[in-house]
Amino acid sequence: LLHLPALAFLKQLPETLEAAQQLGISIRGAHGEHSRAAGDLYQVSNAVTFGLSVSQIAGRVRPVVDYLIQKEREARAEVTATQATPLIEAARYAWAFIGKAERLD
Repeated sequence: LLHLPALAFLKQLPETLEAAQQLGISIRGAHGEHSRAAGDLYQVSNAVTFGLSVSQIAGRVRPVVDYLIQKEREARAEVTATQATPLIEAARYAWAFIGKAERLD
């Protein structure tokens, strides 16, 4: 599982995930196939497993995970440097919304 909130906040997630998927890696919501990514959590796995050893699968997935982690770190640095005010405002809005809600789905 990867947590990619900064990529989502900067709206860079679709292009980043597409690059990973072109390498034969499946990226899904936290609960597997056909699930939505709740809280910007994504499951990363190999799309093709038939005929591959465990080490071959890990060898395919690991570089993509490393790439996604690198892109998320870069996005977090960008958010911190350039988007701190909107991010703080979004967090305050979310906190106020949660505080007033009687029930959350």
